[in-house]
Amino acid sequence: MRCRTVQKLISLGLDGELDDARRAAAERHLRRCEACRRFAADLAALADRFDLPPTPEPAAGFVQRTLAALPAEAPPAHRFSAWREFFQPAPAALAAASLALGVFLALRMNGTSTQAEETDETVALVAEIFDAAPADSVSARYLELIEDTEQ
Repeated sequence: MRCRTVQKLISLGLDGELDDARRAAAERHLRRCEACRRFAADLAALADRFDLPPTPEPAAGFVQRTLAALPAEAPPAHRFSAWREFFQPAPAALAAASLALGVFLALRMNGTSTQAEETDETVALVAEIFDAAPADSVSARYLELIEDTEQ
């Protein structure tokens, strides 16, 4: 057995979490390995300095009472309803932004108008798209934010 593994077992043993088979394997290693014996002694001395009280056992029936007090699990259809409500306006905003970008790129590639005309047309088109969005949508909120920053 490797020293690193035995050192983990020593720690588990001090915590009272070591089964008999692994305890016996660790003890065999400790008889042969001076470094691990020093590690075990140092770790035991350190644990003694803490003087921690023993971990209390839970009262009888604690787990059953706790599990019974938990609310019933929501049906799968309702689990993610908050997320669906949050992302519901996203497709409309994405479609509006894609359309505005497409129009902007088409006007830009056309090259027949000046940049000022392109900008004015694009702004007008984007404003028209956002004005048609529902009042509680992300698009409408974005338009309000832009209007607030322009003022």
